[in-house]
Amino acid sequence: VKAPHAPMLPDDDPYVINFQLKHDNYSGGPYSATAANSWSLEKRRKGLAFLRAVDINIGKLMQTLSRLGLEEKTLVIYTSDHGAGSYNKGWVGSENVPFRAAKGYIFEGGIRVPAFAYWKGTILPQVVHEPVTSLDLTATVAHAAGVVPLPSRFDGESILLRLTGELPSFERKQRRLYWISMNMAAGVREGDWKLILGTTPLLFNLREDPFELYECSKRHPEMVAYLNSSLQTWLGKLSFTVAYHPLHSSAESRPSGPCQVSDAAQNFLVPFNVSCYDAPNLETLVT
Repeated sequence: VKAPHAPMLPDDDPYVINFQLKHDNYSGGPYSATAANSWSLEKRRKGLAFLRAVDINIGKLMQTLSRLGLEEKTLVIYTSDHGAGSYNKGWVGSENVPFRAAKGYIFEGGIRVPAFAYWKGTILPQVVHEPVTSLDLTATVAHAAGVVPLPSRFDGESILLRLTGELPSFERKQRRLYWISMNMAAGVREGDWKLILGTTPLLFNLREDPFELYECSKRHPEMVAYLNSSLQTWLGKLSFTVAYHPLHSSAESRPSGPCQVSDAAQNFLVPFNVSCYDAPNLETLVT
C-alpha cells in the first residue's frame, strides 16, 4: 500500500472517484468545487482518499494476521517519518493542524506525528504521552526480538517495557532529543523546552505553548545558552558538516505583536508562516 506521498493516486482510481469531502474532515470549511480555493480543496479531497486507501488496506493486513493466528506473534507499528508537506504545488492534501509548519522544519508540524503500536496480548491499551522518536522504534523492535542488551551504538532507546505496562513511564537515559533539517536549522529538546537555531534562536515551552506561537528566547536567555551548548556538542560529534545558521541574536529586528500568517495557512487555520515575536506572560495566553 502506498502512503499519501507523490506520486499520488490517479484521478480515475476508485478511491479518488468515490471519496467525498465533508465539512467534518476539513478544517477550512464545507467543500465546494466552485470556490476560489478549489485547487486546495480538491488536493485535500484526494489526500484524504489516499488515507482512506491506506486505512482499508492496513485493515486487510490486520485481518490476515488474525486469520493466520499471528496477532500474538507480531508487533505492528504505524507512524510517519515527518509531518505533512508544505502548501505548494507538490502538496498532497495532508494537514498538520493545529501544529506549526510542515515537513523539513523542526517546528512541531514537521516532526510531531501520530504513532500506533499493536501486539495482541503483550501491549496494553493506553496512550503514551512521553516524547518518542523513530530512532526508538529500531531499539524497541530489537528488544522485542530478544536483542538484550541493545548495541551501545543505537541512538534510540527501547520503549517496549512502557508499552507492556512493566514501566509506568518512559524515562529517557539520553535526556535530550536533537534534530537537523534541510531548511538550514538545528534543534534540541529537553523536557518542556525546545530550541531551534535558524536565522535567529527560537525558544519554546511546549508544555505551555504546544503550538509554538510564543517565542521566548529573550525572556529566558539562560535556557538558550544551556540548550545551545548541548546542541553544539552534539553537532560537533557528527561525521558530516551540517549547513545551518549559527546562533546569533537579532532581537532588535524581531517584530512584536500578533502572529502574521500566510494566506495559504489561513485557509487551513494553521500557523505556518508565522513571524517570530516575543512571548507575553504565559498566563495571558488565550486559546
